Amino acid sequence: MANAGPYVMGVQGISETIYTPPTLSQARSLSQPIVGEYRTIGMDLQGGLSHRLQTVSERLAKTEAALSTFTAITHHEIVGNLLNASLDSYFAANEVYDTWQAQMTEVVAHRAPSMGAARTVLTTDFVVGIPQKVQFNGIAFEIERLNSIAVGKNNTQRFQRQIGKLGSALAHLVLEQTFGQGNQAVSALRAQASALKSGERIYSLNPETAILPELSLDASAQHFIEQALHFGMHVTLPENPITLDTWTGRGLGRVDPKTGNSHYPTFGTGGQATGILYNDIGQRLVWASLLKKPVRLAPAIKPQIPFVQSVAVGLIPLATDPLKIGLTDKVLTLLTGNQIEQETGPNLPEVLDEHLFSGLLLEHLSLGQLLDPVPPEIDLQLAADSINPGETLQITATASDNGEITNLTVKINDQLLPLDDNGQATFTSEQPGKYSLIVTATDRAGNISRQESSFRVNAPDDTSPPELVIHSPEDGTEITAPTDFVATIADDSLVSWQLAVKSVSNPGLTILGSGSDPIANQPIATFDPTMLTNGLYQVIFQAVDANGRSTAISNTYRVAGDLKVGNFSFTVEDISIDMMGLPLKVLRTYDTRRKGEALDFGQGWSINYQSIKIEESRVPGKYWTVNTYGRRFNKKLCIEPLGSHQVTITLPSGKVETFEVGISPDCQTAFQGISRHVKVVFKPINGTFSQLEPVDTDGNIYFDGNSLLDPMNDMQFFNPSRYKLTTEAGYEYELDENFGIKSLTDPNGNSLTYTKDGI
Repeated sequence: MANAGPYVMGVQGISETIYTPPTLSQARSLSQPIVGEYRTIGMDLQGGLSHRLQTVSERLAKTEAALSTFTAITHHEIVGNLLNASLDSYFAANEVYDTWQAQMTEVVAHRAPSMGAARTVLTTDFVVGIPQKVQFNGIAFEIERLNSIAVGKNNTQRFQRQIGKLGSALAHLVLEQTFGQGNQAVSALRAQASALKSGERIYSLNPETAILPELSLDASAQHFIEQALHFGMHVTLPENPITLDTWTGRGLGRVDPKTGNSHYPTFGTGGQATGILYNDIGQRLVWASLLKKPVRLAPAIKPQIPFVQSVAVGLIPLATDPLKIGLTDKVLTLLTGNQIEQETGPNLPEVLDEHLFSGLLLEHLSLGQLLDPVPPEIDLQLAADSINPGETLQITATASDNGEITNLTVKINDQLLPLDDNGQATFTSEQPGKYSLIVTATDRAGNISRQESSFRVNAPDDTSPPELVIHSPEDGTEITAPTDFVATIADDSLVSWQLAVKSVSNPGLTILGSGSDPIANQPIATFDPTMLTNGLYQVIFQAVDANGRSTAISNTYRVAGDLKVGNFSFTVEDISIDMMGLPLKVLRTYDTRRKGEALDFGQGWSINYQSIKIEESRVPGKYWTVNTYGRRFNKKLCIEPLGSHQVTITLPSGKVETFEVGISPDCQTAFQGISRHVKVVFKPINGTFSQLEPVDTDGNIYFDGNSLLDPMNDMQFFNPSRYKLTTEAGYEYELDENFGIKSLTDPNGNSLTYTKDGI
């Protein structure tokens, strides 16, 4: 530690670090300290971190004791010990994760001499080049060198890339764990992930193709990019700065494509940093470094010491033996993601590979799994699952842990609910509705557990369930282009409504729209058929009110036509044999619209016998009634379906053959009466010229007044699973709902039969 001066506070200086290895080839790095900041230097000299952590922990204990008794103490003993402890914890956490990474990538690795600084953050407002205002914003890590020497068969380059990203992520994690106080720290990796999530354009530059776009970059960021490209490195940066809490800037990355060595700094408010945290503790530490009697700040600084000390102490066993940690679910998730990133990354374009690590692993990285992999356990009890307006609900929330619980909160609809010393609280509301409750517990190691529940405030005056009406499109409509659904949702105590769609032949709902407000004859969602395969789809409309009453209705629609924007499909011909009449071909097709279906060759991959889809809008034998038409002698009794009864056959070309389910005879005179024994017929509609008939039943059905029952199937609902489709050209397809094409016969009698064992 050293002092220099006098200088004007807030002025920017220049600091150069020269590293000379045994080969005598020097490496230099520049930094730009601000006059008035406190900066402590830390080094990782190939081991001994467990001893240093023990030493700095003992120093912190002495600092805490001195502050407790207001004993005279220097600013180095306060600020220096706190920053040194956090910086040593950073290097130790990197050692642990890097050792795991070396094991995963099958390399032998040792830390090369590395160094960095932990500093307080000052920002200066200048007027005509003269400092006018200096703000004390927070704490930052500025890691100048974090290198490893690795030897392996093929994976050293991958290993070096991964530990560079780990070094970036651990910067924000250690700062949050030691000084966070609930605030979010920033690293280049987190900033880039946030830029991607917000839809920012990301540039990946290399010396061969790089044309630096016209971006608003500060001089240090511009220099960083130019130097990296000059030395043959690849650079990643977002187009625009992003804002995380009170920090604004960019996260940049550079990678040596030959060695994998990488570096990820941030450029923005607070200057260049590896990790930066904005909160009040930084302001307190700056004042402690400037005051002649820093002990005056004991009440403000002393509470922070246990957090910093617990991290240092918790890392001592792992700094001695990084593989000592047990395999918890969190650790296994992290190791699995590492393996996927290692195997997949090299096969991706550079711009995707650079962000694969963040996408797979960033949310799973934490110090908690190193210090204490066991999260808190929450016990939540509600006295009731519903109350009436004005009544009081008793809530009890407690948490237990193998260590210390540092924070326990209860939120109802995102509003904090205070707990008493016994973990109890009461809630009263006059507003009916459904209320969500989230309990969050945090332990000393930073592990976070959450438990969710809900309850209702009833609406005693609301005695009816929600009223739902779909005004358009009508049930059974053919949809060929994006179509608005117009509906009414009425209820005096509506909680929520949802409109969803699913294929009648495949599971899985897609939400089209949702909300919590009543709607009167207005568009509520758009049904887009352009990314769906043609066929039948069921739209499910449901709502629930404050009393827990729900209403659900469903309509069936035909998706048809060739307006398919953005889908990707291609077919591979595996076998083609010329034969008399029918050529024998085996085709495999991938279609992005079927990517969620597990087919013969995997997700989205179908063989040609699966390319025909048979769908029924509902069970054909269900929901029938007798309607009366005419009067007196002209009176007719007709057996008709309730709603739309349709069967569709989607051909490999995408054309949909549509048939309406009917019966014969459908109407009788009043004198004749209703015929109980009828025959089911399939009437071609909507430009269909093919003929359809069931195969596993003869179609002679018994009508019991509400349903069509099949005598050949123990009087169960009429519901064939096999059909014969005869096209206008005379081709006959025998089709199975669960298999696809069973056989194909041409007009000359030549046929192909498909089974699971072959053709």
